[in-house]
Amino acid sequence: MAQPVRVFISYSHDDEAHRQSILGLAHRLRKEGVDAWIDQYVAGFPAEGWQRWMEKQIEQADFVLLVCTPLYLKRFRGEDRDGGRGVNFEGLIISQTLYSAYYQNTKFIPVLPVEGNIEHVPIALRTHTYTLDEAGYLDLYRLLTAQFIPPPPLGEPVQLLEKTAAPLPSLSSETAYLESLLQQSEIRFADKTYTTLSGQFQQDRHLIPSSCMPISFLFEATSQRGDALRECRSEPEQHDDLLTAFSRHQRLVLLGEPGGR
Repeated sequence: MAQPVRVFISYSHDDEAHRQSILGLAHRLRKEGVDAWIDQYVAGFPAEGWQRWMEKQIEQADFVLLVCTPLYLKRFRGEDRDGGRGVNFEGLIISQTLYSAYYQNTKFIPVLPVEGNIEHVPIALRTHTYTLDEAGYLDLYRLLTAQFIPPPPLGEPVQLLEKTAAPLPSLSSETAYLESLLQQSEIRFADKTYTTLSGQFQQDRHLIPSSCMPISFLFEATSQRGDALRECRSEPEQHDDLLTAFSRHQRLVLLGEPGGR
């Protein structure tokens, strides 16, 4: 049978209520299978003396819980000369142990009373803390007893479908008509950025006439005759005013270099 995890609780004797809360914590841990120890379990005083007893408790423990309060921090730093020396000595051992291990810490765990504050934790141990409310206790107990969620076993790699280019959108009737018109006008294309009449910049085919021709509005008309469409081409007209051209013609196509005037 595996040995139970051993825990030593380092705390300051702030007042009787605090002493009783620490005693309750130790009792609960022991009741739930954790070999917890505090100074209140010693009858009278240890035969080897308190210094050696504290040092042995810290060395033998798998985890040391530091119950951090303002008074605990003050004594941990050696700044309280009026009270007990226990936390002062324990703080010295803990600090030296961390120093020797280049502050690689898996043993010393700061815990806070429900009304505690992270500022009461020694600076070197502020990376992780637990609070002694019910939720915090359960998280702490999970850590002490190594009850973690195991990762699931690795599965087989998933074979994804080969990525292909998205199909080109189908041409609208107006776009198809424009393509036909440009082909009839023997206009060739090249990629270039242009601005539509709506003012949106687009990367599209830039219209390049096969021969130099003046900028003009080219008009195409279609008329229905029976079931067939008859195409007719109007003569090119030069307009200086775009609004006048629109008011005269129902539909027109503007050809020419971007920015032409």
